[in-house]
Amino acid sequence: MRARLHTSRSRRFGVVLAVGALVCGCGSGRPSEPVAAPAARVDAGGSPDAPAVAPPAAQLTEPAVAAALADAIARDDGRAMADVIDPDYGLTLYSTQGIGSGHTVLDVIAVGETTAPSRRPRRVPLGAPRAWASTGWRGVAAGIAFDLDGLVVEPNDPSSPSFGFCRGQYGLPGDGAPISSYLRRERDDRDLHMFDTPDRAPLVPPLTGLTVIGNSRLRVSLRRSAVGWRAVHIVLDDRCRGSPDN
Repeated sequence: MRARLHTSRSRRFGVVLAVGALVCGCGSGRPSEPVAAPAARVDAGGSPDAPAVAPPAAQLTEPAVAAALADAIARDDGRAMADVIDPDYGLTLYSTQGIGSGHTVLDVIAVGETTAPSRRPRRVPLGAPRAWASTGWRGVAAGIAFDLDGLVVEPNDPSSPSFGFCRGQYGLPGDGAPISSYLRRERDDRDLHMFDTPDRAPLVPPLTGLTVIGNSRLRVSLRRSAVGWRAVHIVLDDRCRGSPDN
């Protein structure tokens, strides 16, 4: 059964930034150290002066972590970004033109690395999405924010055209831009390893138990680590550009 977040895009984006600010406020720069969220100033009796205990960072939901990542990128805060990436594998940004075409690594953020997104060297290899060349990490932040707006949890049909499609698919006209995104749990990343060979060790080994938030254009994979959910992969999907009907 679908569960939707019924808010306007502008209001939802404000929630994204608010959640991100809550999660990333301390900016420790050490992703293995839990992030301390500011405590609310209301107790059970309604007093505005008694601090409440904030939930531990390890209990943050997957959407909250994705929101914190988008906010850190949008604020160009590398230290806050480091707090929400995987403490074991870091964060790898890929591009792809679809299943069977392989994945191109656009950027890798190592564990503990705190370089601001705008200061990171931008690789634009052959086959990189056009948006990456023009917007870089800012475009990634906007894509994640879009993913969190109108999120459908565990959809019955994750290939629905509402999540985006290439022109001509399903017999529908237009560019097929997504109008909503999905959240799916207990996923793996086997598609990232289709072309692995014994003599070519992958940057990150195959992973299971992931939560994926995304649509046909951008996907964020989150992994449960010792410090809670953290982002481990982002995939920019440019398959429509490589499709014969475009």
